Amino acid sequence: MTKGAEDVAAPGQIGRITGKGVLGPLHRNGFGHIGSTQTDGTSLGTEFTIDGTLIAKGNAKVTLAAGEQANIGVAADTSIDSTKVYKGVFVGVSNWDKVIEELNAVALAAPAGSAIFKRSFRVIDSVFYVTGYTSGTQVTLSGDVTLDLKANDQVSVVGTIKGSGEKTDRLVLSDNSTLAFSMSHLCWQYQKVVDIVPDLVGKPRPSD
Repeated sequence: MTKGAEDVAAPGQIGRITGKGVLGPLHRNGFGHIGSTQTDGTSLGTEFTIDGTLIAKGNAKVTLAAGEQANIGVAADTSIDSTKVYKGVFVGVSNWDKVIEELNAVALAAPAGSAIFKRSFRVIDSVFYVTGYTSGTQVTLSGDVTLDLKANDQVSVVGTIKGSGEKTDRLVLSDNSTLAFSMSHLCWQYQKVVDIVPDLVGKPRPSD
């Protein structure tokens, strides 16, 4: 579970690290939203399971994402039950080259001292979302996951859920259903972003 997860909506989101984790100054993992990159969507979602006890301990504010029961024939929990095991989806950025291209355009137009040039600037590279469907339900979270960016900077990750029979529905994963996330920082050369490198837990950011 990750501190600040309630402020993260989707892979490709940009912002800054804020605060410090419980393990000390090298574990700064809070996230302050600035905007979102116009990427080509996300990678295919990967289903995973997680114990309800871990969810409750890690992010009590999390909302369990679900489709409409009338559409798929399967009910989902609306609150966390620590005795159950829940299904979730892991999603990552699909096209880092496009992200770098967009960030270079932002940097070119940004005045000196802007957030993008700060050492605290980060890009969300992957997100874990949790749903209200338990491991015992006949529900499959498919790999059909897409990123939806709206003009007012609202971000949604939309996935497909398959219930009983051939029934399917769409569910918005980023509606406060973020359980954990990982971040990457920018590598600069001659005032251009040349790479995006994952943060390593417990290690300081390397020099540019």
